[in-house]
Amino acid sequence: MDIQYYEKKKTNPIQSISNSVFQSNKKTRSRKSESGFLVLILCLVTPLIAIFILSATKLGLLLKYKNKSETLCRAYLYNAQHKMEKEISHLIKMNKKAKRLRFRRKVAQTRLALSLASGTPLMIAQAKAYLVKIKAQQSIFRSQQLLQKKYIDSQSLRLRKKVEALFNKGLENYVTQVKLKASLPSLYTSPLLSASPDYNRSLFFARKQFWSLSWQLNLKQIFPNFILNNKSIIKHASNPDYNCGATIIQKGNQWNAQILKMVKYI
Repeated sequence: MDIQYYEKKKTNPIQSISNSVFQSNKKTRSRKSESGFLVLILCLVTPLIAIFILSATKLGLLLKYKNKSETLCRAYLYNAQHKMEKEISHLIKMNKKAKRLRFRRKVAQTRLALSLASGTPLMIAQAKAYLVKIKAQQSIFRSQQLLQKKYIDSQSLRLRKKVEALFNKGLENYVTQVKLKASLPSLYTSPLLSASPDYNRSLFFARKQFWSLSWQLNLKQIFPNFILNNKSIIKHASNPDYNCGATIIQKGNQWNAQILKMVKYI
């Protein structure tokens, strides 16, 4: 009985050591398993976080150039229409002189008719000379009108090219498919066969004078190739057309340049 008890007591330390080693190995394996799991999670999550940060940055850049392009479009079109209105108004203000010359010509023609009826050679000569003078004044004035009208048309073409050039330059290479739709100012003369007619705006002048600029953002300058080449992303994405427009509208007795929404005049 005493011998058995001694043997059992003697073997207990060894068993306890074995148990300790076993428990230690178990904990070590558990820690390694947890560490491996964390590494796996990091390997999976890190690229996603990087892609998210990159996408957020690029979307911010996209929004920046969207806002910048719209601001520049409005500024350039408004400035162009303001310059057009200044020259158009100058031509229309010449109507006062055109009316005076037409009135003077009627007076000259009436004087000549009365002189011819009187049969007085001196009065006839004076009336003819006055009529020739008025016709010459009308001819000179008509050339001034035509010169101003030609300048308006040439300025319209020049401003269109300038708007496109400034728009592209202001946005570097971040825009593409830039298109400006515009037409020459719609004006008509009255009386039609007069030597010094009036110039006036045609019916629906604001609609005809409407200038619209459209463009797309150059996604190649914003997003990396691996996103643009991803068919699953491109399939659900689109590159919309951006646009803005401006015309010259009447407010009371004044005509002024104004930015308008595209839907109003398309």
